[in-house]
This record gives sequence, structure tokens and C-alpha cells, in this order.
Amino acid sequence: MPSNIDKGKALSAAGESPVIDRAIWKPLAFSSPNFPSAGSDVYYFSEGHAEQCGSRLPKYLFPSFAFSCHLAAVNLHADPTTEQVFATFSLTTDFSSPATTTDKTFSGGGVTSVVKTLSKSETNRKSKSYLMLPPSALDVFRHLEDDDLEVYDLNNRRWRFGHMVSGSPPMYVLTSGWGHFVSSKMLVAGDAVVFVRDADGIIFVGCRRCDGDECDVMAMNMEAASSSSTTKTLRKKREEPEMVIEAIRWAVEEGEGMVEGRFYPDSKLPVYVVKKEVVETAMSVQWKRGMRVQKKWERAVGFTCWLHGTVRALSPESIKNPWRMLEVIWDKTTCKRTMENPWDVEPVQALITEMDKKKKIVDTMPSKIDKGKAPSAAGVSPVIDRAIWKPLAFSSPNIPSAGSDVYYFSEGHAEQCGSRLPKYLFPSFAFPCHLAAVNLHSDPTTEQVFATFSLTTDFSSPATTTAKTFSGSGITSVVKILSESETNGKSKSKSKSFALMLPPRAHEVFRNLEDDDLTVYDLNNQRWRFGHRVSGSPPMHGLTSGWRHYISSKKLVAGDAMVFVRDGDGIIFVGCRRYDGDECDTLRKKREEPEMVIEAIRWAVEDGEGMVEGRYYPDSRLPVYVVKKEVVETAMRVQWKRGMRVQKKWEMADGFRCWLHGSVRALSPESFKNPWRMLEVIWDKTTCDETTCKRTMENPWDVEPVQALISEMPEEEEILILD
Repeated sequence: MPSNIDKGKALSAAGESPVIDRAIWKPLAFSSPNFPSAGSDVYYFSEGHAEQCGSRLPKYLFPSFAFSCHLAAVNLHADPTTEQVFATFSLTTDFSSPATTTDKTFSGGGVTSVVKTLSKSETNRKSKSYLMLPPSALDVFRHLEDDDLEVYDLNNRRWRFGHMVSGSPPMYVLTSGWGHFVSSKMLVAGDAVVFVRDADGIIFVGCRRCDGDECDVMAMNMEAASSSSTTKTLRKKREEPEMVIEAIRWAVEEGEGMVEGRFYPDSKLPVYVVKKEVVETAMSVQWKRGMRVQKKWERAVGFTCWLHGTVRALSPESIKNPWRMLEVIWDKTTCKRTMENPWDVEPVQALITEMDKKKKIVDTMPSKIDKGKAPSAAGVSPVIDRAIWKPLAFSSPNIPSAGSDVYYFSEGHAEQCGSRLPKYLFPSFAFPCHLAAVNLHSDPTTEQVFATFSLTTDFSSPATTTAKTFSGSGITSVVKILSESETNGKSKSKSKSFALMLPPRAHEVFRNLEDDDLTVYDLNNQRWRFGHRVSGSPPMHGLTSGWRHYISSKKLVAGDAMVFVRDGDGIIFVGCRRYDGDECDTLRKKREEPEMVIEAIRWAVEDGEGMVEGRYYPDSRLPVYVVKKEVVETAMRVQWKRGMRVQKKWEMADGFRCWLHGSVRALSPESFKNPWRMLEVIWDKTTCDETTCKRTMENPWDVEPVQALISEMPEEEEILILD
């Protein structure tokens, strides 16, 4: 496509694969694969190349090996018939070969995209269909009014759609012309359309074809209704077996000359040409059974999150060939068990590292842990070490260390009181001060964890804290949300089933424990014994006898979360996160006292004479109101504006973490005076946690701007080049 985009140019000739710039190619590819740049020294994995053929090339026909070579060229294309994007790699053993590529790197921003997975109603050719786009389409369709919309496919064909905008936030709908587009592109339910807007405001459209059984059935139905007999086979291209066999023969013969291979992006198929340093770095890790790992995962709708899992086994062939050497059981995903490459996952670093073996976990416990000691006296708040405190807190809040210069936010402190302190009773401001002390506690009655902050304007005040940093590893935890059946103390089931079934990742906490009585300790140092059973593969742990007495004593209800924490010595502690819904007793969960907030505000208004104390009760909806000065000032240097894309790390109630993505809808008029919750953000997708609000007010230091996956290209650069 010429630089000015010749909108009337004819389609690409049959068999010609348009060469695509990375700015357009990468949003159209599943999982935005990271492949090496031309000129890199790489490993070629024969098994990975063969996987690109699907079932057309059985494993027994070829040897599985890794071959060291040089990546001479990388080219990015789109298939002229299916418009499926793919990359071609040119490999050689001449390590001095000059690099040639269309894989260009651009500077700046400006390329935005939106993904929409199609439903049956949106692909129904028998009735008038339309396409409702998600709110995140605002980035792509900004400044467009209700009028015909022009977009270009990867063959440079122009498409016009009726275009409507309605609602707040703006919702975009494509009407007339959409049905014709679906029919021409042979789209079925499950396919995803991707709209990409370049730096010049030109919009391109492409598709990601689904590959499931239901899609095959729908494709066959379309084939029967179509005059073409090749509808199904042309829906999604694969690598040709002849090209794989040729590449394997080339490697076996020690790489004489040059060979070419294709890579078709797929969420289940890793890149089979990997940079040498990446492989060697991954293989330097001491992988072992039981290790926790994580993997960044992009869903079909474009939503990115982290998957967490456990290494179940290592391939016996891993010493010869590391391709898919790790068998991983994922905590929460549609595919529970997969074989992974060590460079496609990363070990999970413990949030809290192992403490000194001689250190007390709860300061009110003796170092040997007097298991028969009575509970803490009423009114005495046990002091908790960070290693135990942080897994029990919602969203693992980042609390400044004692001795830090901070900002105190009065409005954030008042939010800790809930509805007991109306906003009109106090001024909203940010006050610079010094964090003299941090102490981590648990309430003696509810066992709810909280932190106390001691603030002063004496910036030379010595720091005192129980929020200590530990070295090493060994702290593991698991979270279990309780259901109604698990908290029904009146149930008298005669079955021998578990009273509490724990999730698979509990095996880290309960490892090396057999079917026997289990002893755990609560945060008041009271000992609890449960019947404990293990069954199945992977091991599933359950608690039986003693569970009903525990929930009755702790006044647990459905929606509360149990947290089991195992320390470096193998001792298991149990705590809870109290549910805060309308159906729960508000006395079950402590809040900050309004008197303490008013006293702290008065202290700040009077220029901070002396010292004042405040409490922070962790909650996923309540940010920390004492924030490190550098953190606030760094966030305020960002040029926040309406329409900016942001992301936020989110921890669900069951401990599963993911990223939320959204758009800034507005900035608070008071943001130039006080930045507390200055950003109004509309979140794209909230299904990773059903309790997440679609529209929230956020602090600028609690979110981060989303950098464009592909940066802005020079104005004279071609967007899409057709031969």
C-alpha cells in the first residue's frame, strides 16, 4: 500500500502474500508472539516447527532436536485468501550473514487496536446482523460521528459500514454492510475481528480464526451452504509438511545453505525459533517438581492476565531437548495441564521471602511456639510478622517502610471509616510528612489484620517497625472462599465426604502430609486440629472432623475466605478475610474509628505538631492512604488525559491475580489540588472478578499507562506494502 494509502487499489493477486508492517501485524496475531529479530543467533526446534502442521505430520516421522543457527531474515505477511497473518524465518549456519527483515521497529505511539469475539447472532447470515463493539473501541473509533465508516482489510479492499455511537461511555455499533462482510470473510461464531487504527487515523480490519470443534462444525455448515467446496480447508492455514521435512533435513545435514520456515501465530503453539540467550537463560534455572510458575496469557478478546500453576513433572528427554520439557498443572484455566517451554514461563518469586529460622512468627508466641498457650487477652492486638501478615491482607497492599517521607491523604483515611464519616465533615488534602513507625497487627476478636502508621513532621525521627524484610524463601499460602454448604453448621450429612475441599494449589501448603490429624494455629496462638485427607491426582486436600466447630467459633459465613500460611519450619497458620457484603454482619469486620481520623486531620491542619497515629484495614477497594513521596510525584509527572489507556494489577478474593485494562473517562476538577482518586476509569472487562465495578475513581499511582504494543511509525513509512 503506498504511503498515502491507495484506497482504490485492486485486491492482491492470488498466491501473493501482502507484506505487513509490525504495527498492523502484531495486534492481529494471537498472543502477540515475541520472535527474534533478524541477525540473531537462535535455536531451531524441529518439534515446534512440526507442530505448525497440526496432525498432518506425526511425531514418529522426524527426530526431535534443537539446532544452533543464525536468523538471516524475518518477514511478516498476511495470507491473501484467509488474511491470516504469519511470519517467515530464513535460517542459515553462516553467522556473518547480513540481516534482512520487514520486522521494523517504530518510535513513539499512535497505533491502537480492539478485539471483538463474534457471537452466533453477529454471524447469522439469515437475518440482519450488526456488531456491538466493547467500550475499549473508543481508542480506535475516537472522533467519529454517526456516519458511514471506511476500513481496509489486509488485501487493501475498502469496506463501508453503517456506524452508530450511543450511550455513556460511548458504545460503537456497525450496522449496514456488516452482514456482507461476515459472508465474504466466511466468519463464524468464535472468530475474532480486530480493528487497528494507525497513527494517521486510518482503520484496518483483520480476523483471528477460531480453531475449536464447534468452529469446525459451523465451517462445515457454511461449506454445505456455499457453492465453494474449499470453504473449510481455507479457513485457517497451516505450515506445509514438505517445508518442515526440508528444514529438518537441512539441520540434520549440518545446515548447508539456507532454509525457510513459516510461523502461524496460535495461543497453543509457541515460536519454534528462539533467541540463543533466552534459551540458555531459561535452562540455567534449576527446574524441579512442585515449583510454582506463571505465564502471561492473552484471551481471544484481547484481555491479558497471568496464569499461575505448578510444575508436575519434567520430561525425561529434557537433558537432550528442552522443547515442552515442563508439565504444568494450572490453578485456574480451561486447559488444566499443558506441556510448556521453560522460556515461556517464569518461576514465581515468593511475595514474602523466608524469615530467619529463629524468628518468631507472632511476637506473642514463644520462639518454640507454645502450642498449648491460651488465646491472646481481649483488647491485646498480636503483632504479626510481614511474612504472615501480607498473605492475609486483601490485594497484598504496598505499605511504605518506616523512615520514608510520605504524603498523608485525609480522604483516604476517612474512607477507612466507611459511611460513619461523611465527606462534608472534613477537608480533603495531601499533607507531606514522615512515617516514623509501621506496625502490623491482627484484631484479637475478628483476627482481621491491619497496620498502624505513626506520622510526624520531624523528618529526622528514627524509624521503628515490625514490618521487617526477610531474606530467602519458604513462605507459601493458599486462599479458599467458603460456600454456603461449607459454612452450614446445622448440616448433619452422614456421608464421608470432605467438610472443606481445598483447591489444588493447597498442595504447596500441605505437602508431605498424609491422611491424619492436622494441627494449625490461628493468629491468637490457639491450636486447632482437623481431620485431614488426601486423594486423587493431582493431590486434593480436604478437612473433615473439627471443621464445623471452627466455623462456629470464628463466626464464618459464605463469602469469607480462609487463608492457610505455611512458614519455613513447616508450621501452618490459619486466618480469614471477612466478606463485606450486605448480607454479612457489619460487626464482623472492624473499621477505623472516626475519632482517630478527625484527630489526624486536626494534626495535619495544625502543621503536624507532635505525632499522630492511624490504622489501615486492607480492602481491595480501599487504597493505602499513606504513600511514599517519590511514588506520588512520579505518578503526577505523567500527562494524564481523557481517553488514555491504563492497567491495574488486580487480586481476586481467591488469590488469583490478573490485569484489568481500561480507559480514563475524566479527571477530577480538584486534581490540581489533591490527586486522591483523580482518575475516573471505565474498565473493559470485569469477568476476572464478578465484584469488580465497571467504573471507578483511581489514584494515579495505583494504575499505570498502557504503552502501545507497537510504537508510532514515521509518517513517510508504508503501512501495508503490496507487491
